[in-house]
Amino acid sequence: SEVTTDNIEYKNINILLVEDNSINQLLAQTVLKSVGFNVETVENGLLALDILIAKKMKFDLILMDIMMPIMNGYEASTKIRALDDDELNNIPIIALTADITPKVRKKCNQIGINTFISKPFNSRELNEIILNLL
Repeated sequence: SEVTTDNIEYKNINILLVEDNSINQLLAQTVLKSVGFNVETVENGLLALDILIAKKMKFDLILMDIMMPIMNGYEASTKIRALDDDELNNIPIIALTADITPKVRKKCNQIGINTFISKPFNSRELNEIILNLL
């Protein structure tokens, strides 16, 4: 994935990565940081809610793994969409899943997840999806 000078505006984009698997964390962080995005990583949906509500940082997009312990991506996304805060409940959410079946697609749509990307993901595909949402 080539980094060009027209990626300067990415420096101001903050992405919350919600992923429990350390290898997937590292892969996603590497891809996102190579383009210039700022990445904050948490291991589960409960921590994602905590960091969003604390508002120490403004996030432009959430990359949400679906299968996680403590609070999975479906639960976390549902709770984010239900927050009484328009800045938070409208943040674009991309589901990360190894399993894009019609059932998963439908559930993502129902709870307000904007789109999804299958794992393992292609860095160019991920960047395109992020830019389309922003």
